[in-house]
Amino acid sequence: MMELLPLMLIHLGVLISPGPDFLFVAQTSVQRGLRQAFVAALGVVLGILGWATLAVTGLSILVSVRPIHVVISALGAVYILWLGVQLIRAGRSNANKSDSGPVAEGDKVHTVAGYGQSFLKGLFTNLSNPKAVVYFGSIFSLFIQPDMGTFSRYLIVAVVVVESLLFFLLVARTFSFVAVRQFYERNSATIDLITGIVFVIFAVVIAATLL
Repeated sequence: MMELLPLMLIHLGVLISPGPDFLFVAQTSVQRGLRQAFVAALGVVLGILGWATLAVTGLSILVSVRPIHVVISALGAVYILWLGVQLIRAGRSNANKSDSGPVAEGDKVHTVAGYGQSFLKGLFTNLSNPKAVVYFGSIFSLFIQPDMGTFSRYLIVAVVVVESLLFFLLVARTFSFVAVRQFYERNSATIDLITGIVFVIFAVVIAATLL
């Protein structure tokens, strides 16, 4: 299938471009550790699997209906805004804890509830990202030909999912290095504030496109 390589390159470009998924996995890695970030990455990739599956079954037709597109985008903007506000609050709270020391990897809480929270946040961060709707409903769908067989369609889905999984696991691993984590621990308040503000900006931009 000659279209696989161009699709993989385009998809890699979409993954690399900073967005809610990238920021969430990176922030989870430096704040909550590698294992939590891996789980968050799995949540994000499950969302990508969902979008890709919808794309091969006619997502482009669905999102071409203006009211549906508006509702999906509006819900996504609300969720991303909520995440941004939570990060800003966390940043302000951390800024007031000047006497707190860095958190060691062994001191982080790794519970079933904690993993579940990371997984669901990763999933909902991806599902609520209107950029994913536009990408899978337009650019991605261009690679799905009407005469394409079922095997070819789901081979494309599998390739995109595996590529996404490898990328986000790499992001999680990169931001889990001691030097990166120590940098975060020294600047956690500022980083959370900046990340939260970026999420809020994402939400505002999305809302503005709906007006």
